[in-house]
Amino acid sequence: LRFTSVIHIMAIIDIVGFRHGETDLNKTGILQGGSIDLDLNLTGYDQADTLSEVLAKMCEGYDGIHILTSNLLRAKNTMYRIRQNFSEILKGKI
Repeated sequence: LRFTSVIHIMAIIDIVGFRHGETDLNKTGILQGGSIDLDLNLTGYDQADTLSEVLAKMCEGYDGIHILTSNLLRAKNTMYRIRQNFSEILKGKI
């Protein structure tokens, strides 16, 4: 799991890009693309939890945080886990 980019737009909006957590096929080095829709494995869920803590620290002081994701199961479940943890950490700013 890694951050792919941070973009500052006119000092008004910060955009942070990141990849979904690990799947069993990712672990073996196989890229899935959009044709294989696997869920995260246990490591992937742990990565999403860790990412949510890092993002929560980055987003302290921000009002209104939006998370966009693809419709693939691994991406949606990464987002759901981050959103759940954000709600606890940032008290509903997401």
